[in-house]
Amino acid sequence: MAHTYTVQLGARGRIVLPAEIRERLAVKPGQVRIVNRRRQVDECAGMFKHLAPHGRLASEELIAERREEAKREERE
Repeated sequence: MAHTYTVQLGARGRIVLPAEIRERLAVKPGQVRIVNRRRQVDECAGMFKHLAPHGRLASEELIAERREEAKREERE
Protein backbone atom coordinates (compact mmCIF):
# COMPACT_ATOMS: atom_id res chain seq x y z
CA MET A 1 0.00 0.00 0.00
CA ALA A 2 1.40 3.39 -1.00
CA HIS A 3 1.74 6.09 1.61
CA THR A 4 1.96 9.82 1.13
CA TYR A 5 4.32 11.85 3.25
CA THR A 6 4.73 15.58 3.51
CA VAL A 7 8.22 16.94 3.98
CA GLN A 8 9.42 20.48 4.37
CA LEU A 9 12.26 22.12 2.57
CA GLY A 10 14.48 23.83 5.11
CA ALA A 11 15.93 27.30 4.79
CA ARG A 12 19.26 25.86 3.63
CA GLY A 13 17.58 23.61 1.05
CA ARG A 14 17.59 20.44 3.15
CA ILE A 15 14.81 17.90 3.25
CA VAL A 16 14.32 15.68 6.27
CA LEU A 17 12.82 12.28 5.49
CA PRO A 18 10.37 10.98 8.08
CA ALA A 19 11.85 8.38 10.44
CA GLU A 20 9.55 5.65 9.07
CA ILE A 21 10.96 6.10 5.57
CA ARG A 22 14.56 6.17 6.79
CA GLU A 23 13.97 2.95 8.74
CA ARG A 24 12.17 1.15 5.89
CA LEU A 25 14.89 2.08 3.40
CA ALA A 26 17.71 1.63 5.93
CA VAL A 27 19.33 4.87 4.84
CA LYS A 28 21.84 6.89 6.73
CA PRO A 29 22.66 10.60 6.46
CA GLY A 30 24.29 11.43 3.14
CA GLN A 31 23.10 8.28 1.34
CA VAL A 32 20.05 9.69 -0.44
CA ARG A 33 20.48 11.54 -3.70
CA ILE A 34 17.58 13.09 -5.58
CA VAL A 35 17.93 12.99 -9.36
CA ASN A 36 15.43 14.34 -11.84
CA ARG A 37 13.76 11.95 -14.28
CA ARG A 38 15.58 13.27 -17.38
CA ARG A 39 18.96 12.67 -15.76
CA GLN A 40 17.93 9.15 -14.75
CA VAL A 41 16.91 8.37 -18.32
CA ASP A 42 20.17 9.80 -19.65
CA GLU A 43 22.21 7.75 -17.17
CA CYS A 44 20.34 4.55 -18.07
CA ALA A 45 20.38 5.08 -21.83
CA GLY A 46 22.33 2.38 -23.54
CA MET A 47 22.97 0.23 -20.47
CA PHE A 48 21.67 -2.83 -22.35
CA LYS A 49 23.24 -1.92 -25.67
CA HIS A 50 25.80 -4.70 -25.31
CA LEU A 51 22.93 -7.19 -25.62
CA ALA A 52 21.84 -5.87 -29.01
CA PRO A 53 22.94 -7.86 -32.06
CA HIS A 54 25.77 -6.17 -33.97
CA GLY A 55 25.92 -3.46 -31.31
CA ARG A 56 22.78 -1.69 -32.58
CA LEU A 57 19.55 -1.18 -30.70
CA ALA A 58 16.27 -2.33 -32.23
CA SER A 59 15.07 1.28 -32.16
CA GLU A 60 18.12 2.37 -34.17
CA GLU A 61 17.46 -0.42 -36.70
CA LEU A 62 13.84 0.66 -37.06
CA ILE A 63 14.78 4.31 -37.56
CA ALA A 64 17.37 3.34 -40.18
CA GLU A 65 14.79 1.20 -42.02
CA ARG A 66 12.24 4.03 -42.00
CA ARG A 67 14.81 6.49 -43.35
CA GLU A 68 15.69 4.11 -46.18
CA GLU A 69 12.01 3.68 -47.01
CA ALA A 70 11.54 7.46 -47.05
CA LYS A 71 14.52 7.86 -49.43
CA ARG A 72 13.10 5.23 -51.77
CA GLU A 73 9.71 6.93 -51.77
CA GLU A 74 11.32 10.29 -52.60
CA ARG A 75 13.06 8.77 -55.62
CA GLU A 76 9.83 7.28 -56.97
